[in-house]
Amino acid sequence: ATIVYDTVAPTLNPTLSASTKIKANIQLSFTASEAIQASSITFVASPSCSFGMVTLSGTKATTTLSSCSSQGTFTVTITASDVAGNSASRSVSYVYDSVIPTLNPSIAANSKVKPNTPLAFAASEAIQSPPTFAVTGCTLGTPQLSGQTATATLVSCTAQGAFSVTVTVKDLVGNVGTRTL
Repeated sequence: ATIVYDTVAPTLNPTLSASTKIKANIQLSFTASEAIQASSITFVASPSCSFGMVTLSGTKATTTLSSCSSQGTFTVTITASDVAGNSASRSVSYVYDSVIPTLNPSIAANSKVKPNTPLAFAASEAIQSPPTFAVTGCTLGTPQLSGQTATATLVSCTAQGAFSVTVTVKDLVGNVGTRTL
């Protein structure tokens, strides 16, 4: 049997890159360079964020971000000790985003339209592709995304008169925004 002299603290590496936009209920994980003590792991954020229970699987410590007190940049610091008691900390800044994207139509409500009219909705922030368009009694072309604008072209309607269109988009972290016109 041997005894191991250890005065070197573990390194802690995040699984998400710094400055990543995140929202509530996302997992934050750090992988240690060696075995760490589960009872030594803490996650602290500034400004104030709350976290779920911390789990340890092998050398990977994970918690779930519950919420933050404000939108924008926050710093999370994980602290953990190896089995010899050497403590290490690592801080990483992320961007908290729980705000849903808003959509502004390019045409006003009650506007008269005809076939081949583009129905465009500009989002308040970057959105994922593809957007979804829902309409009853009319046919639309395939929805498109250009920059922050979601567009579908009106192909035809089964009858004259009013109809409504509902557009649903997700921002880059998955917050869902909907607008009906």
